[in-house]
Amino acid sequence: HWVRTPLLDAYGKAGRPTEARAIIDELLADERKALPKDSPQLLSSMTAYGIFLLQVRAHAEAEPLLLAGYRGMEGRA
Repeated sequence: HWVRTPLLDAYGKAGRPTEARAIIDELLADERKALPKDSPQLLSSMTAYGIFLLQVRAHAEAEPLLLAGYRGMEGRA
């Protein structure tokens, strides 16, 4: 996890959303294995990765993460 996060940042700065998305998929897979699906930490990660993808102009990839994070947090309220 500690190696992939800086790599994710580097891909974002280099304008390489495909590679960034692959790292995000790996990070989320790890978190989904370790955390309950309604975990605030997981939902927050989904939202943060969605925002990151928006910043690198990967809008279609960002939307499902942002919606899932929002709906999950809304369901917890």
